Amino acid sequence: MKGFGAMQGAGLTFGTVFAGYQIERPLGRGGMGTVYAARHPRLPRQIALKLLNRDLYADETARLRFEREADVAARLDHPNIVSVLDRGAEDGVLWISMQYVEGSDAAAFGGAPLDPMRAARIIGQTAEALDHAHERGVLHRDVKPANILLAAARDGDRVLLTDFGIARLRDDQHQATKTGEFLATLAYAAPEQLSGLPIDHRADQYALGCTLFALLTGAPPFQAGNPGAVVAAHLTQPAPQARRVVPHLPPAVDAAIARAMAKDPAERFASCVEFAQTVLRALAGPAHNPVPAGGWQPVPQPARVAPHPTVVARTRSRGVSAGWRTVAVLAVLALVGGVGAAGVYWKFLRPVSKTPWGFQQSIAIAFPQLIPQAPGGIGWRGVQCWGVGTVVAQPGDPLPAKQITCKDPEGLTIWFTEYEQQADVDTYLRAHTTHVGEREFSRPGGLRLYRPIDPAAPFSLATYGWVSSFTNRILVEVSWPGHTFEDVRDQWWQSAPF
Repeated sequence: MKGFGAMQGAGLTFGTVFAGYQIERPLGRGGMGTVYAARHPRLPRQIALKLLNRDLYADETARLRFEREADVAARLDHPNIVSVLDRGAEDGVLWISMQYVEGSDAAAFGGAPLDPMRAARIIGQTAEALDHAHERGVLHRDVKPANILLAAARDGDRVLLTDFGIARLRDDQHQATKTGEFLATLAYAAPEQLSGLPIDHRADQYALGCTLFALLTGAPPFQAGNPGAVVAAHLTQPAPQARRVVPHLPPAVDAAIARAMAKDPAERFASCVEFAQTVLRALAGPAHNPVPAGGWQPVPQPARVAPHPTVVARTRSRGVSAGWRTVAVLAVLALVGGVGAAGVYWKFLRPVSKTPWGFQQSIAIAFPQLIPQAPGGIGWRGVQCWGVGTVVAQPGDPLPAKQITCKDPEGLTIWFTEYEQQADVDTYLRAHTTHVGEREFSRPGGLRLYRPIDPAAPFSLATYGWVSSFTNRILVEVSWPGHTFEDVRDQWWQSAPF
């Protein structure tokens, strides 16, 4: 095997041969591992190669969960489920080879509402995949837009459900999840998951209902400034109405989402397909409001937090203090499971830690005047920010380590991307930008200004400097649709409080 040493830090590089597969480029990076596009050694086909982080190999729970993903997914053979091809270990690193899907995932719409019929068709194919898994005793347990891959097809989207990393068999008594540990994404988690009760296929249906709401409106159903408020909402609040954001939706769509998201699993649909078909019938019905002349447009909403890939929350109810809300949630949990109540309180309702941004805290403290102190807060120019769980790099670019994305009320978007080392930032800038100026500060330090080489680049301006010792590995990119590089430079970069 050649080039394996490159795996440390920045990841496997182009041309590296690992487990017989030739690496082409990184596709994504998460908390447990990295996924690469790779070439099959004997067939003219591309595959997705998922590697468990080397430092997790000694963690028995992480290793078991990774191996289980292959075992569980291998039981499933369905056109809407990503196929697992092989698995193994190479030089102390576990790997899984999977079907490669050319396209994006359903979380890539950037918070913009989808055409309702397209959203319903995506949910319909996902429902087919879930019911297939459920019939074979497999629960996914982490249904969300980021785990729904979209490939182009002749008649629209081809949907493939992926990431069975925390899935389990319904009768499995040896779960890979430790007592008190919760892995599913909070924004899409069913009440019974949060309270520690036994779950079945209806928990996946609840998450599918949350996912449809997110596709229709651009954000998950419950949003708040801390994870405890999200837990409280899932346990005590009814499903919100998507029509408040997209008013032309038929009332029957909201009714279907409300039933799929019922607090009592017994009140939900008998299957995920039944839920999806109900939604499709509601949208196809001629008696309902037609599509407006200007297309489906969301109702203008007050500034709010953009969707967070890991924890998305809803603003707190008026007139209810955080303390009373905690008491109410604990009371509900006490009724449905005392042990679960204590576990959920400790995990989600206890006071916010001193590092509210989690592993992205290093970015937040590097730009305290630009980024709010915690997700859900307001930063400079009214920006609202969220952490990005998986950062994808273009072929040939260095692999980012972490990222925070911010957006202001005028549509300006800022990406704060931290790399493993300063040289990675320089490599990226040399490939995509031209150095055009600098901004000096009264204190030691400065800020370099870069202009994209490609006029069609997704960013309008890039900047990087040495304002503090924390910033030498963080690249800042800005996009402001409808504005030129000079606009962004003069109206944002010149006055931004770095």
